Amino acid sequence: QYPYVVGAMGVEACAAAAKGKTLPANVPAPVLLINKDNAEASLKNFPRPGGDYPDPFREMLQQ
Repeated sequence: QYPYVVGAMGVEACAAAAKGKTLPANVPAPVLLINKDNAEASLKNFPRPGGDYPDPFREMLQQ
């Protein structure tokens, strides 16, 4: 899991709620299995994930 992303998504959820958006009941935290193929990208991007992840709150704020 990525505490950085969980925190950012929490802030985005608060901003979306303040704009009157309906929040989803459950949003899974992004998880990435680190292996030799993605270790370099993961270290380079830390504390952010080494890849894309779904973020429904960011999408709500862009509408």
